[in-house]
Amino acid sequence: MSLKVTMLATASAIFLGAAMPALAQDWNLNGNASADYQNLDGHGFDARSWNGQGSVVTDTGALGGLNLEGDLGYGRVITSPGDFDRWTVGADAIWRNPSQYAVGAAVQTTKLEADGANEQVTSYGGFGQYYMDAVTLDAKAGLFNGGRSFDGVYYGGGGTLYAGPNLGLSARADRTQFNDVHVNDTDYSFKAEYLLNDLLGTGTPLSVYGGYTRTNIDAFRNDDPNVWLAGLKVYFGQGSLQEQQRGAALDPGDTQLHPAGLF
Repeated sequence: MSLKVTMLATASAIFLGAAMPALAQDWNLNGNASADYQNLDGHGFDARSWNGQGSVVTDTGALGGLNLEGDLGYGRVITSPGDFDRWTVGADAIWRNPSQYAVGAAVQTTKLEADGANEQVTSYGGFGQYYMDAVTLDAKAGLFNGGRSFDGVYYGGGGTLYAGPNLGLSARADRTQFNDVHVNDTDYSFKAEYLLNDLLGTGTPLSVYGGYTRTNIDAFRNDDPNVWLAGLKVYFGQGSLQEQQRGAALDPGDTQLHPAGLF
C-alpha cells in the first residue's frame, strides 16, 4: 500500500471521528481516531512509519461497570531492507470506576506483511489503572505467541501527570522478552498530549501529541534506537482530556502488546 493511500485512509479515519458524536450518543459509544508519524534512528538502522488507529468503547451497564473496547490500527513501515505493512486488531474488557480505577483483560493480533510473506502474533494479558487527583498510574502484563519463534512475555507500567485538565504528560517503561531467540526489547517512553478544547471549542475535540522513546534491543548491542513520534487525535466524546482518558477508550499502548523497537 502506498504512502498516499495510507495518508488518505488516515485522514478518512479522523474525519469519521469528527462526525461521530451523534451516532455515539445514540449507541452509547465513545472513542477516538488518530494519525501519527514515527521515525526510528538506530545508528545504522533507520525506519519511519505512518500510522492510523481508531478505538471505540461502550458501557454495557452490566457487572458493575463493564466496558467493552475494540481497536483497529494500520501502519506502513519504511526501512532500508524493505517496507512492510502492520495491521493490529485488539479488544479489551474493562471494569471501571472513572473516578478511581480501571482493570481489565486484553487480546490483540498483529499481522506483519512484506513482499507476499506475513507473520502474525497474538497477545493475551491484563492491565490496571489507578486514578489520583492529577495523576494516573498504570501497569500491564501478558504473553504472546506466533510463528518463527515469536513467543514470549511482556510487561510494563507508567504514569500520566495532568498539568491541567487538557494537558497530559506521560512516562512509562515497557519490556518484551522472546523465549526462543533470547531477544529482549526495553522501551523508555515520554509523551505529551494537549486537547485543543480551549482554542477550538468543545464541539471539535482535537488533540496534538508528541513523544520520544529510547529503546534497548539486545541484538543492537550499544546502538540503542531513538523513536520520535508526532500526531493528531480526534475524540468523539465530551469532556476534558483527563475525563476522556479515564472514562472513554483506553490507549492500546497502555493495555496491550506494543514494543516500539520491534514493530
